[in-house]
Amino acid sequence: MAFGIRKRIGRLLERMDGGRERVSSSPFKVRTDDATPQAQPPMPMTDAATDGGAVSRDDVADRTVIQAPRLADETVEAAVADDGSVLIKAEPTKAGDECRFLLNRTVLDGFSWWFEEAQDAVDSPLVEALFNVEGVEGVLVDESTVIVRRQEGDRFADWRPIAEAVGQSLRASLDSEEDPIGPSIVSQLPEPATVEETVQQVIEKEINPGVAAHSGFISLVRVRGNSVTISMGGGCQGCSAADVTLRQGIHKAFRDAMPEIGAIYDETDHAAGLNPYFS
Repeated sequence: MAFGIRKRIGRLLERMDGGRERVSSSPFKVRTDDATPQAQPPMPMTDAATDGGAVSRDDVADRTVIQAPRLADETVEAAVADDGSVLIKAEPTKAGDECRFLLNRTVLDGFSWWFEEAQDAVDSPLVEALFNVEGVEGVLVDESTVIVRRQEGDRFADWRPIAEAVGQSLRASLDSEEDPIGPSIVSQLPEPATVEETVQQVIEKEINPGVAAHSGFISLVRVRGNSVTISMGGGCQGCSAADVTLRQGIHKAFRDAMPEIGAIYDETDHAAGLNPYFS
């Protein structure tokens, strides 16, 4: 298994090497304050257009956003205290393949779960409803955050139709009496210590030997529940193939070793690593 993972990661890197002379002008970037991917300016989902909030000029440059108001933290707190209504902010990622929905309700306390396909959500009403939205391909639930991945061919399409449908489904599910995540998921949640031990072994024995030939290495930064944060170093920092390696190599290796691993975040500052293997 270890040899297979190393060989697969090596092929991914070699494939991305072909025909590239310089690093992409839009390197994959992540936020480091909360170990979640950096995204476009927050945009709350509402049932109707409202009075929109201010967004800085730096944030607006070269980005497409869903026009919706931005709610300040104090607004969220006041709404929860007054009527307990569900508030949702939508943040499409810069890559365009995912949209993060920030909720003022906890969906899965202290843990996360990756639902790769609809059949994984058979007893989780909230996630099952999201897979009924046309274009949704995968769903990640991480405490009070829901990340929706859409079909790859729609990466550059407008997020608005899917985001509005997802927002309505989230609100309806959280307003219902049903538990959003089923007991079969909760019963599978592993101990953090087990997650850390498993991930560290996979990095040392399978992943790093595979990326070493391309002057890179992967480090485990932290484990929160069953959520994992890593960083990339050496030739992997700033590499134009970093996102492909993360999704098709690292994610798969971790989940092959432990299917119960939920969110996997990369907190590497790829913009600071402008001397990648593919440059």
